Amino acid sequence: MQFLVGLAEADFQAHLAVATSKYQEELRKFEETEKELARLRQADETRKAKEAEEAARVAKAQAEERARLDAVAAEQARAQAAIREAQDKIEADRRAIEEGKRKEAEAKARAEELEKAKAEAAERARIEAGLEAERKAKAEAARLEAEKREAERLAALAPEREKVCKYLEALGGIPVPSVKDKKLQVLLSEIDSAIASVLARV
Repeated sequence: MQFLVGLAEADFQAHLAVATSKYQEELRKFEETEKELARLRQADETRKAKEAEEAARVAKAQAEERARLDAVAAEQARAQAAIREAQDKIEADRRAIEEGKRKEAEAKARAEELEKAKAEAAERARIEAGLEAERKAKAEAARLEAEKREAERLAALAPEREKVCKYLEALGGIPVPSVKDKKLQVLLSEIDSAIASVLARV
């Protein structure tokens, strides 16, 4: 507002008139907007009331229709129950007859299956006995073959084993020196034990 300071009265009145005009125009627009909003709210409330009235009418009609359909369904259920009762009796008689035939057929089938199972069991026992005898014979032949190969291997290694034995015996014949150091004593003891262990495996 500092620009108003020092204005002549006529200029001030002119500025005031312009500002007042703008304010009144904005006020008029605001009032028109408020009126339009009030009209829209009233229209919306009227619409909602009509919709609620229509929804109530539809709900009432649906309830009456449901009641009618329920009555029809109850009558149909009674009729169907009577039909089912008659059908159940007929079905029970039919099942009793079929059950008798089924039991007779099952007894005959079980007797035939028992005879077949006995024959199959005897055949399996015969085949399994043959297979077991064959397996044992193969296992024995494999064992003998392995023993033969091991004997041949040891025989082939005999000259070399003899050389190794003499070497180890020569090492074992060397007196273990006497030392005072504990660590060296342990080391010499381990060496002596190792030579004896290797000699025992050759």
